[in-house]
Amino acid sequence: ASRVVQRWRNAAMSTALLTWRSQAEEERRLGRVGMKAARRLGNFSLTAAWDTWRLRAAEQARLSRLSGKMISRWRGGALACALQTWREGVAERRRVESVGVKVLNRLKNRAAAAAWAGWLLGAKEQGRVRRTASRVVQRWRNAAMS
Repeated sequence: ASRVVQRWRNAAMSTALLTWRSQAEEERRLGRVGMKAARRLGNFSLTAAWDTWRLRAAEQARLSRLSGKMISRWRGGALACALQTWREGVAERRRVESVGVKVLNRLKNRAAAAAWAGWLLGAKEQGRVRRTASRVVQRWRNAAMS
């Protein structure tokens, strides 16, 4: 009879042990699931913080680009004004040089025209002198022949 009682006890203990073991495993599983859920919740807060930081960083970069463009436009405006003044100066200098070249060419042409007029006058005078000399020689010949 003691063996039967022992088996009964062992069976009861085995059932109790199996029940305890399954409950312990279930508690561990629930603990893991709970931890997983807690990590997800923590990750959600981290994700939200990360998203907020990322959005702010993107906005800061956008504002930095815009301010850089604005400063470039300001600088570009001053540079454009300086460039326009320089271009106007160059155009004025070229205009003055062109007028100066025209004046010099006119003076050269005037000197060449005066030289030409002098030569032409000399050539006409020489032609007149030749014709006069030729007439004088003709008269002398006519006088010598008569």
